[in-house]
Amino acid sequence: MAGLSQKQSASQKQIQKLSQTQIQAVNFLAMSSKDLSREIYRIVDENPALEIVRAPSTVDSDTYNQMLESSADDRETLQEHLLGQINAMPLSTDENAVCTALIYNLDRNGCYGNMLDPKTLLDKSRPIQDKRMLEKCMAMVQSCDPVGCCCKNLEESLLVQAKLCGKADEIALFLLDGHLELLDPPIADRIAKKLINLVNEAQGQAFGKKLPFEKKDVNEASVQKSLDFILSLNPNPARDFSFDTSGRALQAPDVAVKVEKVEGQVFSDDFEKGIVATKNSFYFQVKYANGDLPEVRISNAFLKKTGNVEVDAYREKYYQKAVELINSLAFRESSVILQSCAIVKKQLEFFEKGPGHVLPLTRRQIAAMIGVHESTVSRFSGKHNGKYFQTEFGTFPAAYFFPSAPNGSKVSAEAIKFEIKALLDKEPGLSDAKLEQKLLEEGIKISRRTVAKYRLAMGLRNSFDRS
Repeated sequence: MAGLSQKQSASQKQIQKLSQTQIQAVNFLAMSSKDLSREIYRIVDENPALEIVRAPSTVDSDTYNQMLESSADDRETLQEHLLGQINAMPLSTDENAVCTALIYNLDRNGCYGNMLDPKTLLDKSRPIQDKRMLEKCMAMVQSCDPVGCCCKNLEESLLVQAKLCGKADEIALFLLDGHLELLDPPIADRIAKKLINLVNEAQGQAFGKKLPFEKKDVNEASVQKSLDFILSLNPNPARDFSFDTSGRALQAPDVAVKVEKVEGQVFSDDFEKGIVATKNSFYFQVKYANGDLPEVRISNAFLKKTGNVEVDAYREKYYQKAVELINSLAFRESSVILQSCAIVKKQLEFFEKGPGHVLPLTRRQIAAMIGVHESTVSRFSGKHNGKYFQTEFGTFPAAYFFPSAPNGSKVSAEAIKFEIKALLDKEPGLSDAKLEQKLLEEGIKISRRTVAKYRLAMGLRNSFDRS
């Protein structure tokens, strides 16, 4: 082909190749405390140059956990109530372990949507703990009293309650299965008209989804019956119980954020020491919580040479591997502290005021702030990798501090939920449409459908039920 020719040219490229130590260090960063603890014991068992100095069940670990305990609640906890029923069932050891993990992974509403993905609670070293067992165990916990716990959110809880009850008709199940917006307002004839419109639309589409009921089944009386049934369900099954924050079935947090109010003011950050400055008369101290990790060191016997070439070569091989482990653990700790400080700095308003003040944040922003690759931040703050922040406001997974903003808003979904709650506390009779308007007046632009979604996620009923 005219005009084309082949030329040779020399070029230089700088390629960074990770050493084995760096690869190990990066892998350690992604591990949960439980998995890392297992790995440390395995490596120590295979390397005579290493020895365990301190096991996790020491006084230091207990003291640290006591420092982070939340205030007591005299009521029976949801966890105790559910476990009492689970322990009375004829379950296998693995089934009991999975149920226990599920129960301690529930939030204050008895849901897991803001906690760990249930799949991550399975013990990877136990192949019998598979998807089928997980589904079985979730169903068992959901059927315990109060019925409807261990669901993704309160909306799903209502659907589970309806199915387990066995008295729900097709219209009620349809409304509960992702169509709760049709209940606003909860007036039977209006709901009936909406359902009839849906039936007509479905019939007009050649490949439309078939509805579980026919037009002749929809009238004011039938809808009122379904509506009465839905309103009889428990919108928040966990509300009569206190909440156990001990998290005994979860991995211990890798990061603890403690606020120390100091006289005067710290004017600059010192991330290496875990210090984040504020404009107030106190600063934030970020501590690395390694209470559940065994402390290791290189055995003194391997620090001295024997003079025997073969023996010393053998000892040097294990000595170097031991140094790699120590360095990898040190890297993990320093990286966790560095990233945690950056998160605290970006989310200062949360750490000063609490939930409802989390700003939209991306891992790329944190990576740019501290000069690391975005994947390094992802390994630390992934949604299901067992990293937690313990704060004066409770325990939060690291992923909690990376919320997205709906429709490009500068306000996070978490903050919007709290604003909706605040508005309803002042005016309980506000409809979703009114809430949408008031949020817009405050510079928060979201649709009425999104308002309803957030309201339901918080277990709040519509305006007609609240007024």
